[in-house]
Amino acid sequence: MKSYQLKRVAAKKVLKREKHPGLFGGRYRFSPYMACSHRCIYCDGRFEKYRVQGDFDRDVVVRTNVPELLQEEMPGLREPGPVCISSGVSDPYQPAEEELQLTRRSLEVLSRFNHPVVIHTKSDLVLRDLDLLRKIAEKTAATVMVSLTMTDDEVRSILEPGASSVEDRLGIIRECRSLGIHAGILAMPFV
Repeated sequence: MKSYQLKRVAAKKVLKREKHPGLFGGRYRFSPYMACSHRCIYCDGRFEKYRVQGDFDRDVVVRTNVPELLQEEMPGLREPGPVCISSGVSDPYQPAEEELQLTRRSLEVLSRFNHPVVIHTKSDLVLRDLDLLRKIAEKTAATVMVSLTMTDDEVRSILEPGASSVEDRLGIIRECRSLGIHAGILAMPFV
């Protein structure tokens, strides 16, 4: 049984240019989803809502045309720099991605443009797309940053009930590195 429901919308624009790209992101950023069904109890999105109507953990907004818009916007990029598939309050590999594959389809677009990619996730569903990430890494650069806020999986199951286990997340890093994909840990918030 799904722990979320989808609200499908068409985006007008996808890529957001970061004025001051940080250590963890890229020059550009986007997310196919708004809200997140990982249900992390510390997520500020649950309290701030960030323009999400309804229950932040359950009512996931799906930006259905992200891959198509990305295809249109990529040729217009004027500054080099990685594209980060993430948002502070939405995981590109949350459960809806398994069905909808918007992140995968976006990676296909980025791969055609030979553009570096950074992904932030706490889901082992990213392993499904290692073929594309490896292809990108061979031509430019691909980085997977795994959010790991604690090392006790019992605590994780309470604080992040919809996210992958600690061991599975460490497995993401091992697998990525074995394939030549940069990988590391986002230890924030640290619990």
